[in-house]
Amino acid sequence: HTHTHKERKRAEVQKCGWENGSATAAMFRPMPSLVLPSHQRRMRHLVSISARNVRPEVVQGAESFYDCYLTLHATPDSPAFYTSEVVEQSTNPSFRELDPPLDFRDPSVLSSHKLCVRLWGQQKALSKEWRVLVQYDICLFALEYLGRELEPRHRTDKFALFLVLQSGVFGAPTQTSPSAQRAGAAQAAALPPPVLGDADASSFRSRVDSTKVHRSYQMRSIERMLAHQRHLSSSRQLLQSTRAEMLQRLSVSSEHSALQKEFETQQIRIKLLQRELQVKQTGHRRAADQLAALTAENNRRRDLIAQSLAALEQSNQTLLEQLALCEAQTAALRERLVSAQHLQSKIIHALTFIYPIEMKNSVHFTICGLSLPNGDFAGYDDENIATALGYVSHMVVMISKYLDVPLRYPIKYMCSRSSVKDDITPDISDQKTREFPLYHRGKEQFFDFAVVLLNKNIQQLLSYCGIAISKEELNNTLRNMYLLMDHFAEQSKGRKKVSVDAPVSSSSS
Repeated sequence: HTHTHKERKRAEVQKCGWENGSATAAMFRPMPSLVLPSHQRRMRHLVSISARNVRPEVVQGAESFYDCYLTLHATPDSPAFYTSEVVEQSTNPSFRELDPPLDFRDPSVLSSHKLCVRLWGQQKALSKEWRVLVQYDICLFALEYLGRELEPRHRTDKFALFLVLQSGVFGAPTQTSPSAQRAGAAQAAALPPPVLGDADASSFRSRVDSTKVHRSYQMRSIERMLAHQRHLSSSRQLLQSTRAEMLQRLSVSSEHSALQKEFETQQIRIKLLQRELQVKQTGHRRAADQLAALTAENNRRRDLIAQSLAALEQSNQTLLEQLALCEAQTAALRERLVSAQHLQSKIIHALTFIYPIEMKNSVHFTICGLSLPNGDFAGYDDENIATALGYVSHMVVMISKYLDVPLRYPIKYMCSRSSVKDDITPDISDQKTREFPLYHRGKEQFFDFAVVLLNKNIQQLLSYCGIAISKEELNNTLRNMYLLMDHFAEQSKGRKKVSVDAPVSSSSS
């Protein structure tokens, strides 16, 4: 017990020491590592290549531009390890970025700082053969740094090749191989191009703004940094040993006060636990009383539920009997509705014996031997047209009564002097002018509007019967009436299924 108490006391003192020495610990925190930027230029740093001022040739008085693509080689004699896409008809081809996982046969190519670049061209107007336009053997260390991006000041009238590395944009030397320009596609790979090697690197030193130059790290500065790190590590070890010695001395002097503090803490805890025990005992007795009351209420509700279940079963039985009776009555009602609709269709179909509609062809129809044109009444007898429209009006009025469907535009039937009333259009202010004649009386616009209202009534009856017509077919008055009467003829003969959901007029039943 004494050993456990000592360990607990030492932990508390150590915690207190760490809190008091937080400022000292902050002084000896490890410094963040320095990031040294890389100044190397390897093949793995190459991002993309662009060419500028690829001069076109003049063919038959017109300039013929090149289709270009480029290939990368480890050496002039080695096969291409990368081939770009073809850029058509451009003097400044910019090729897309190299794929990150370049598939090189030799992994050592990634660490190489030399490569051979060949720019191939083709003029479709002259020949379909590809030939080498420019060939460079480049040392990446000898390139000229131009900046982070290409700027207008880098423009030139001569041919130029720009290499984009991860550290910025670099310009390649503008020396081409004359022999490579004259060689064809089959001979270009065998020609020895001019080499820009390490010996020539001094003539292509980087020209950088003095404000952007950073001093590189030297061996002496690195050794100084390592010495500082070793000194920092030894200081940290000394700090830890000193802190451990201080904690050990503090633990011996504060052991007695810690024991006294722990004794008082335990006494207070005992009193709190006793008080909590009394509260929980009181709550337990109260919960027991509530449990007894809830048990009695539960028993009472169980009896009520049992009685309700018995009444529900009896109600379900009565409901099933009523449902069976309702189904029988529904079946009988359906039979009556079907017979009533068949009778209704026969009555409506009987109108064809009074006003027979005959089809001469797909466009020409007659009613009682009278022709009725589709919209254009010029050249027809006015009395014949008024009589035919009167027959159609009478049929529409009778069908609406048999179907118990109120017409949107009420019809006043008076044989050849029938009329249609428009109570819907808000633009008509005079009640006397709301009635439009279905016969000529000197006002053609009223007569034409009355025919349109009559056709809309026929469309309403067709929609009620489930027959849809387009706006172009709205003026075909007799054709639409022929479709409507044919629908009722099919229903009266039992060829078309009668919907029992459609309402039946009280007059017909």
